[in-house]
Amino acid sequence: MNAPPLPAVHHRKPFVIESLLFFIRRSSLKIVIFVGKIAKMTQI
Repeated sequence: MNAPPLPAVHHRKPFVIESLLFFIRRSSLKIVIFVGKIAKMTQI
């Protein structure tokens, strides 16, 4: 009794996007600092 893969993926997709947005929101400060370091390195 295998469940069709399409609905499973369809139901899982919003959760993945939600967790991704939460991860980005939580670590946005780290990302900004990281991008700032890269910008400084590329400027020199």
